[in-house]
Parts: sequence; C-alpha cells; structure tokens
Amino acid sequence: MKHEIRRFIHKVDYVTSAGWIDGPEGRAKIGLNPDVGPRAVVTELGIMRFGEDKRMYLAEFFPGVTIDRVLENTGFDLDTSRAVESEPPEAEVLDILINKVDPMRLMI
Repeated sequence: MKHEIRRFIHKVDYVTSAGWIDGPEGRAKIGLNPDVGPRAVVTELGIMRFGEDKRMYLAEFFPGVTIDRVLENTGFDLDTSRAVESEPPEAEVLDILINKVDPMRLMI
C-alpha cells in the first residue's frame, strides 16, 4: 500500500474494516472477537505493527527510507522508538516477488 499522509490520517470519516477500534477493548465493545485484529500494515516505506496497547508503531523501515520520510507521510503520532532498518531481500526471494508474485509490476 502507498504510504501517503492522505491515507494515514488522524481521524477517518468512514471505516471499511474494523481494526483495533480505540484500543485493547475496542473490538469487544462492539461485539467483535477481541483476540483477532490486524497484526501489521505493510507499505512501500516500511512495516507498522501493533503493541499491547493496540497502537500502531513503526517496526521496520526499508533500505533507502528514513524515519523522517515515514513521519512526513503519516498524519498522526507514530512511535518510531523500536524501528529498525529491514534487511534487503535475498536475490532469489526478490526474483520470485518480481517475476511470479507481481510480474506486471503493480506493487514491486
């Protein structure tokens, strides 16, 4: 997914899929399974995960990307204290991703 400030905004007007709602008890409050929810959000800049408080944080940023670039494209406070630079994929994995998973180069 594209990591753009217009997609990572502070407050949304319309929700298509419930995430963690407003924290650890958010899903249970509206009758959803509290143990099932998003684990990660992957963009072309990095990988965001969710802590025990169910707030998103930057877990990894991709080679060539800076934490500042991620923050510039995020419209809310994002914890970057645990962020590490990702290891680049091995040549064989990259070949599979490009030639088998995304041969039309829509995402990669």
